[in-house]
Amino acid sequence: MRYLIFAILSIFSLSPTPAQSAHKLKKEAQEAFKEGNYKIAEEKYRLANEQKSDAATDYNLGNSLFNQERYEEAYNYFLEASGGLSDEEKANSLYNEGNAALKLQKYDESIEAYKKALAINQDDKEIRQNLSYAIMQKKIQQMQDQMKDQFDQQQEQREQQEQQQQQNQSQQSQDQQKQEKQQQQQQQENQDQNQEKQQQNSGEENQDQKDNQNDGSEQNGEKQDLSKEEALKLLDIIESEEQKVQEKLRKIDGNKKKPEKDW
Repeated sequence: MRYLIFAILSIFSLSPTPAQSAHKLKKEAQEAFKEGNYKIAEEKYRLANEQKSDAATDYNLGNSLFNQERYEEAYNYFLEASGGLSDEEKANSLYNEGNAALKLQKYDESIEAYKKALAINQDDKEIRQNLSYAIMQKKIQQMQDQMKDQFDQQQEQREQQEQQQQQNQSQQSQDQQKQEKQQQQQQQENQDQNQEKQQQNSGEENQDQKDNQNDGSEQNGEKQDLSKEEALKLLDIIESEEQKVQEKLRKIDGNKKKPEKDW
């Protein structure tokens, strides 16, 4: 951090003027800054700036804010101060501007400020070192951003894979439940069909038994058919009996007397 101390001119007057008041405030601010009272220095510089704004006051106000780690405000005051300073003062202002940007991790702005300061004061080693450091930090940030992008991408892919796995598991569970339900329905249908078939077969067997019983009764009531041999024997018996009857009839006719003729 580089601080500019401007010569304080004594102005003798019977009554204080606004310029004298601003000058006094700046002197008090410088003393407070040297003692490390940066908050008091800030307040004095702000009051002085309200009466008479200049680049040096903006610059030193930026330094007071920087030492309070209020880098964003300091950076803005360094930007305002760059226009109205000598080359050496401007180089110092740009250097502090780069430091504030570096604290804010604004590496592009920091590098740009250091380069401008180095263009004015090429022999300044601190500016050159801080420029190298800012460039290195930018590369580190780029690598970190790249790694973060890769991590975020991998994380997103993992989440998508987990979500897909959950969906697949849910679908498999639904398919399994559906398949089990279909199997149960098919088993029930097969069971019903088997039961119906058994009942039908049982009914047919009962009917067959009834039919067989009826057939047996009818056969018992009817004459049984004779075999061929039995029929031939029966026929011989009938013929033999018939011959016997014929012989008896002939004998009877031969024994009859002829009736006498009545003349």
